[in-house]
Amino acid sequence: MRLKIMLPERILMDKEVKKVTAEGEEGSFTLLPKHVDLTSSLVPGLVSFIDKDGHEGFLAAEQGILVKCGSEV
Repeated sequence: MRLKIMLPERILMDKEVKKVTAEGEEGSFTLLPKHVDLTSSLVPGLVSFIDKDGHEGFLAAEQGILVKCGSEV
């Protein structure tokens, strides 16, 4: 999957990942490559990911919208 973190003024991150976990209004959820497409409002919390080399990364999110469409998040 390709994870893009976009801010109003620029793209913060654009990388290949194996897994993404985020905090939505209904709780925490995880996306894997063949997950169904979805849109979710994010609440304050962490967005974590595992990159293609197996390294885990974290980003803090105050709010936002997560969209998974095909192989892009």
